[in-house]
Amino acid sequence: MNYVLRLIGMVFVIFFANTSFGQASGEVRSNYVNGFIPSCVESQKAMPVNKGVPLKTINSYCKCSAETSANSLSNKQIAMLDALDEKSLSNNALFNGVIKKATDYCMVNFNKF
Repeated sequence: MNYVLRLIGMVFVIFFANTSFGQASGEVRSNYVNGFIPSCVESQKAMPVNKGVPLKTINSYCKCSAETSANSLSNKQIAMLDALDEKSLSNNALFNGVIKKATDYCMVNFNKF
């Protein structure tokens, strides 16, 4: 009996992990990345610290940020974040954590994208 409960538990964990915590994929991922990049480019170009930074560099950084953040979000999480208004999104702990992680990674590695 204990074996059966453990097996059921493992199946549940695997299923739950694959549906809730897997990387974004398919059309959801494509839409997220394709929507993220132009918005990122515009906000990066508007920052005084980026004055004089070549557009190619900004594009590479934003592509890195989009791909890296998509790697940290599931399709369900993207749908949940997409439903938020701008103020709620800017205050969302999940979103802020993912963006912080992507920013930290991309500041060092954006040239790989």
